[in-house]
Amino acid sequence: MKHNKFPAFIAAVLMASPSYGAVTLQDFFAPAAPSGAPTDLGGGIFGYEITLNPSTEFSAAGHGKLIFTGSTHEGVRDNANFTSITRVFYNSVELTVAVNGNDNWDMVSNSIFYLDNVATDGILRVELSSSITQAMGFGLYAVDGLKAGVQDTGATNSFGAPANATVSMTTDSGFYVHQAARNNQSLADSVDDYETLYNYSVDNYRGLAQYQVTAAAGDYLAPVNNTGANAGGAVAAAFEAAAAVPEPSSIALLGLGGLALILRRRR
Repeated sequence: MKHNKFPAFIAAVLMASPSYGAVTLQDFFAPAAPSGAPTDLGGGIFGYEITLNPSTEFSAAGHGKLIFTGSTHEGVRDNANFTSITRVFYNSVELTVAVNGNDNWDMVSNSIFYLDNVATDGILRVELSSSITQAMGFGLYAVDGLKAGVQDTGATNSFGAPANATVSMTTDSGFYVHQAARNNQSLADSVDDYETLYNYSVDNYRGLAQYQVTAAAGDYLAPVNNTGANAGGAVAAAFEAAAAVPEPSSIALLGLGGLALILRRRR
């Protein structure tokens, strides 16, 4: 009697597990925090324009995703003219807002923007909602291996107590980033596995950005870590790994499975 082993072979193919493509931080940039009034960019728009040298400072061209994190601090409390980051451009291409947040005193704001499939390098342009700004901090990341868009975001504000913005990572790999800012007292770096992109102090203002190339699904926090009775806020975003692709061994098994099916039909 001839035994048909094809179903068992198919089972072996189906058991071959796919793996996510590697998520890689290709480049990052964090200048000293600009202080003082923003520049008049024309047309009643205020903000900053910075030309980045791709060979010595930062390059995102040819990479899958550009991520911008930024914070603003006002020199005076003026709710009618609260300053936040409204638009971000990289070499004249506008980034998409992932999350915007501000503290409950309208003293600081935090933002995360992103751009998929970066074509060219050039000038970073950050536009603000008003000209009243005491300091601004920002950072840039160029990352490969991520899905298009942003998969989860969180924002929080606090006064006199720590508060966390939580985002969830549903894939085993990805890129987590958070941005925090506060007025006056210190802003401590987070613990765990986060890397600090920048942690600046300008006059009475504090800001920091941290990130992690993640290796597990789960919840990730963006701590404000206030140490005194003053305003602070934080935003966070989860950018997940690109869609699962078969491992080379799985592809080989699928090919052999197709060949076995052809041979079986010829018998």
